[in-house]
Amino acid sequence: MKQREIDISLIWRKLNDSLTNEEEMLLESWLQSNPQHKDYFKRAKAYYKDGEVLNEKEFNVQQMWNQFEPLLKSQKRKIPYLWPKIAGAASLLILCVVSAYMVLNIKPSDVPLSKRLNKEIPPGISMAKLTLDDGKTISLNNNEEFVASIQNTEIKNDRSKLIYSGKDVKSMTDFKPKYHILNIERGHKYDLVLEDGTKVWLNSETKMRYPVKFDPNGDRIVEIIGEAYLMVAKDANRPFKVKTGDQIIEVLGTEFNICAYEDELNIHTTLAEGRIKISNQLNENVYEMEPGYQLNFSKETGDAYKAKVNVEEYISWRNDLYLFKSKRLEDIMKTLTRWYDIEFIFENEKYKDIRFTGEFDRSKNLENILEILEHTNEMRFKSDYEGIVIY
Repeated sequence: MKQREIDISLIWRKLNDSLTNEEEMLLESWLQSNPQHKDYFKRAKAYYKDGEVLNEKEFNVQQMWNQFEPLLKSQKRKIPYLWPKIAGAASLLILCVVSAYMVLNIKPSDVPLSKRLNKEIPPGISMAKLTLDDGKTISLNNNEEFVASIQNTEIKNDRSKLIYSGKDVKSMTDFKPKYHILNIERGHKYDLVLEDGTKVWLNSETKMRYPVKFDPNGDRIVEIIGEAYLMVAKDANRPFKVKTGDQIIEVLGTEFNICAYEDELNIHTTLAEGRIKISNQLNENVYEMEPGYQLNFSKETGDAYKAKVNVEEYISWRNDLYLFKSKRLEDIMKTLTRWYDIEFIFENEKYKDIRFTGEFDRSKNLENILEILEHTNEMRFKSDYEGIVIY
């Protein structure tokens, strides 16, 4: 078998542990057929692991390198934020297309992605809608000034953050909380600081209901639908509780991510620091969590299981990064749909199960992410009247 006859995607999927048994045999046959094949695979693997640059002179690819170097640098700059193996994987997506040009002479579609998309699709922005206790709605964004005072609590919109700050009151007679609702629509995000000092990062398509001021003598209770990262202020006398459908998370002071979208079958709770206790109304089980673990709770059956995870993969969105570890393309597209407010249509169902590992900057236009995905030679993207077609 000649070197040019191997499909570059087999090498890419081998490095991502996603080959079928038949593909494993095909790749092994190719490796055994020529010592140069083994040498190429060895260098590709070294790049995946350590970011080692391939020998450009051997392949005479200066022109190709000039074209892809900006993409490669944009990925390399983010590597310190990742654990070692994912750091290499973040650049693997670029490696695949460069390798394809250097060794296999594979060319992407003749029509540039920008022309197939027809228009620029910008990233989400900081914007929210605040509903007061009397039903009045206020639009919030970077430029919107809003200041109010309720129950001895000052409320201020500071650019992309809504801040509640009040006096520390030990007790209040006949205390009745007033509730606000912060609604984050698709393509938006917003930050929130509650009156107890708890910090909340709210992702797109998320709604949070919370009191203007927490009861001085009771639990601190909020409700969340969607995705949010919470850094809970410590208060040993007032546990902090988060309601998400049938699930209740109880903490004293900790950091965790909750992903509880209405259109998802499961609720994912990922603990970064501290300890939390999770219960639900569908069964009587109580789950205690330690840092580095995630609890997956089924909204249909009430079943739940804990798993050790890399926390950064689930909380990086608050720093405008997406980290994907062997993630299905269908799930990636759901994530991008919420942030870029665009629908994706699969022309072939088989594309949904393609898995990817890598890092993406979600502060950039959608085209930047789709371009990297296209460089794996697994699929293409184009616009139509319904959204973006994957073909």
